[in-house]
This record gives sequence, structure tokens and C-alpha cells, in this order.
Amino acid sequence: MVCCCFVCTTPACYTLPYRLTDSAPCCPLLQDRAILKMHNMSFTYPGRDSPQVRDVSLQVSLSSRVACVGANGAGKSTLIKVLTGETEPTTGTVWKHPNLRIAYVAQHAFHHIEQHLDKTPNEYIQWRYAIGEDREALQKVDRKVTEEDIAARAKVRGL
Repeated sequence: MVCCCFVCTTPACYTLPYRLTDSAPCCPLLQDRAILKMHNMSFTYPGRDSPQVRDVSLQVSLSSRVACVGANGAGKSTLIKVLTGETEPTTGTVWKHPNLRIAYVAQHAFHHIEQHLDKTPNEYIQWRYAIGEDREALQKVDRKVTEEDIAARAKVRGL
């Protein structure tokens, strides 16, 4: 079971053996304007019979403080992938405010973190997305321009 501790309507969220601070309650009565909503969202991986994430409904506002907590295999990463648009929900809806930007560091993406040990997580995310694109993604091998790419562009342009 995943406890998103957003404004989560899942009853199991209230039975975790630990609590978040009082500034981030699991309370469906939060009345701020939503910047992100999920309604009855489920996601099933192709070739699987049962959903990895089932019937998630939540609402996040500007005053929300969010933690995604759960056991290994509970669906935390899958939920984040749906939130960021990396995957589409099998059922249900996901709505994000047009100005909302979601950033996260994948749990296995630490090969480049060594270059940023002097930054806080917030400073790292701000650096990573400061130019409007993901700087880490731009540094990937498949995103770099090769001599072959330059020649192909020149050919298309008739140079």
C-alpha cells in the first residue's frame, strides 16, 4: 500500500505506523485551490493481470507538503511516473495546472549526484531545471549531437 500523504482519500493512509508532521496532514478537508488532482487513477503494467497502483484519488494545493511513503514494490515510483506524465493511467484521471512543474530524482539516478554534493535537494532541483529543460537529460549520450547528426542536418539544409 502506498500512502501519498497528499490529500489522500485512501483509508489505509491513516493506519501507517508513523505520522508526518502536523503541517502536512492527510486531510481531505483542505480547502486550498488544487494544482494537481487524481481521481480513481489506476495503473497496470502491460502484461500484468493486476494494477500496480489502484484507485488513487488525491488533491494537492500550493500549501501541500508531499511525501510518497510505502514498502518496496508498493507503487511509489509508478505513481510518480504517472504524476510526471512519463506513463499514462490505465483508468481514472490526472489533472495538473498548466503552470505546474514536477521535478523528482529517480531512486537509481545517483551516477550524476556526486557532482552536486554541495547543494541541498532544493538547490539541485532548481539548478537542474533552471533553463526550462532538464539539464541531466540534455547530458545523456542519446541527446548529444554527433558529427553524423551535423552532416545529416547540413544535407537537409542543402549546405
